[in-house]
Amino acid sequence: MMEKSVGIVFYKKQPRKALLYWAFWLCLLNGLVMTLIGTRFAEHMGTLDTGWAWLYVALTTAGHFSVMAFLPFLLVSLPVTLVLPKKWLVISLTVLATVFVDAVLLADAAIFAQYRYHINGFVLGLLFGGAAGDIFQFSAMSYVLAIGGILGALVAVFIVAEVFWRLALYRRLRFGGVLFGLLLSFMVASHLMHAVADASYYRPITKVARFFPLYYPLTASKDLYKWGIVDQEEARKNASDVGVGLASTDLVYPKKDLAFGASADSLNVLLISIDSWRYDMLDSAIMPNLSAFADSAVVFDKHYSGSNGTRGGIFSLFYGLPSLYWNAMKSTGTEAILMSEIRKRGYEAGIFTSAALTSPAFDKTVFAGFDSLRLRTENAEPNVVWGRDRQITREWKEFTAERAGTKGKKPFFGFLFYDGPHGYSHPEGEQPFLPAWKEPNYLALDNDTDPEPFFNLYKNTVHYDDKLLGQVFADLENKGLADNTIVIITGDHGQEFNDNKQNYWGHGSNFTDAQIRVPLIVKWPGRAPQKISRMTTHYDVVPTLMARWLGCENLASDYAFGKDLFGRASRNWLISGSYDNFGVVEDDRITVTFPTGNYEIYDRDMNELNENIRAETINAALGEVNTFYRK
Repeated sequence: MMEKSVGIVFYKKQPRKALLYWAFWLCLLNGLVMTLIGTRFAEHMGTLDTGWAWLYVALTTAGHFSVMAFLPFLLVSLPVTLVLPKKWLVISLTVLATVFVDAVLLADAAIFAQYRYHINGFVLGLLFGGAAGDIFQFSAMSYVLAIGGILGALVAVFIVAEVFWRLALYRRLRFGGVLFGLLLSFMVASHLMHAVADASYYRPITKVARFFPLYYPLTASKDLYKWGIVDQEEARKNASDVGVGLASTDLVYPKKDLAFGASADSLNVLLISIDSWRYDMLDSAIMPNLSAFADSAVVFDKHYSGSNGTRGGIFSLFYGLPSLYWNAMKSTGTEAILMSEIRKRGYEAGIFTSAALTSPAFDKTVFAGFDSLRLRTENAEPNVVWGRDRQITREWKEFTAERAGTKGKKPFFGFLFYDGPHGYSHPEGEQPFLPAWKEPNYLALDNDTDPEPFFNLYKNTVHYDDKLLGQVFADLENKGLADNTIVIITGDHGQEFNDNKQNYWGHGSNFTDAQIRVPLIVKWPGRAPQKISRMTTHYDVVPTLMARWLGCENLASDYAFGKDLFGRASRNWLISGSYDNFGVVEDDRITVTFPTGNYEIYDRDMNELNENIRAETINAALGEVNTFYRK
C-alpha cells in the first residue's frame, strides 16, 4: 500500500516529470526495437570488407536507429505533456506515434528491398493515393497481415507502456541518461568516421552510408584538407589501396559482362560541356563560331539533360543514368563505364575543367578510376571564372600539340568543361549585348523584374566562351585532328530568366525547357550534317559512344537508360533529377516529386494541373530507377 501511494504522490506532485520520465524510457526501449528492424538494411550491403567498415555499420545501426526512436518523444510526448499533462492523452498519443514510426520503418525496409530507395513524401503519396494499386502491387493477404501486425503491435506496446508506467512511478528505471548518452556518442562517432572516410576515399565505409534511412552523413573534406588532418593528394594516390572502384554487391553496373566487336575506336573523342547553356543559345549572333561549326554537324534540337543542376547533368552525360544513382556511385567509387573502358584500352585522357572536379565530386564518380587526375585549374590569370575558361583552352591546345602527327598511337578522349555562363563571368569590354548588368543582382529579382539586362549579361558570357570554342575548332583543323575526332558539344543544364512568368530564375528549381533543355551538336567523321527533332537526352550519349565508337555489342539497357542517338527509337517521357527530388517529364506535363511532401503535376510552362497521376508512366519510371540494383 505504501509503495502504491508513493507512486501516486509522485504523479500528483510532478505529473509532467512522471510522464516525460515514462515517455523517455519507452522510446529508449523502442530504440532497441528499431535497431533490430534496422539490421534488415544490412542485408543489402554485401560483404563488409574491413574491420573499420564493420565498426562503422555497428555504430551507425545502434546509434542512428536508437536516436530515431526518440522522434515520438520530441514531436508528441514533450509538447503534449507541457501543454496538457493528462496520463491517458500522453500515453495514447505516444504509443500511437511509436507504433507509427516502427511501421514506417518496416515499410521502408520492404520498399527498399524491392526498389532500392527509401520512403519519401512522393512514395507516401503513391502508397496512399488513388493510383497506389496500379503502382505498388500488394496482395490482399499482404494488407491483412499489415493491418493485423499494426493492431498486434498496438496491443503489445500498450501492455509494455503500462509496465513501464508502473516502473517509472516507482523510479525503478536507472541509468537512462547514461545509456542515451552512449547511443548518442555512437551516432556522433559514425558521422565523424564517415567524414574522414569520405575525405580519404575510403570506400568500405562510404559505400554503405546510403542504406540507412533518414541518414545524412557528415562530410567535411574541405575542412579536413585545410586543417591537415587528411592530405588530399596522398589520399587520392592511395585510393586503390583503400577501395576506390570497390563495387557494392547491391549495385549491379553493368548488368551483364560487356562484349566488344568491330569499332571505330581509331577516332578521337572530344566532349565539350558548357555550364548553364540554354537550348536557344545556338544562334549566329550570340555564338557565331559554334553556329558555323554546327552547320557541318548533326544538331539535336530537342535534347534534354538528365538534370536541372550540374551534378546530375554531368552524371547523366557520362553514365547514361539518372542522378538518383549519384549516391550509389559516389559511395562505392564506381566510375562511369565509358571512362572505365577508355582506361582499359590505354587511351590518353585530356580532362580540363574550369571548376574543380571535387565539388561536385566527379573525382569520386565519373573519373574515380584515374590515378592521375587534374582536380582543379591552376595558374589562371586572372584567377576568375573567365580566366579559368581561357586557361583550360590553352591547356587543351598544349595537349593536342603532343597528339598531333602521332599516327599509330592510341586515340585520345578529351573533356572540356566551361563555366563562364554559370558564373556570369566575362572580360571587361566583352559586352556585345546591351543593356547588361555587370554582375547578378539577385535581390532585385522578382516577377516584375525586366529580365533583359540580366539575360544580356548571360549572353555576353556565352559569347565569350564561343570565342574560346572557336580557338578549339581552329586548333583541331590546324593540327590535322579534325578529320579523325568525334566532337560532342552540349550543356549540363539550362538557365532560366523567368521564361514562364512564374518567378523562377537560374536553375535547379523546376524541370521546364528553360532549365533542362540544352543544345547537342555532334560532328562525327563520315556522317553528313542533319537536324534531328525527336526527343533525345543525355542518357543517349554513352550508348552511342559505347556501340558506335568502342564497338560494344551489348544492349544499351545493360549499362544505361539511353538509346542510340542515330537510331530510330523514340521516347515520350524522361526522368530528370535535381539534388533532392526528380521530375518525370512527358510531352504535355511534368510530375514533380518533393522530398518533404507529395507530388504535383504541372504543364510544360509550370502551371499547376488538377489531374491524376499517370500510373503507367510513373510505374515505368520507378521501375527504371532500380534497374541497376540487385533484386
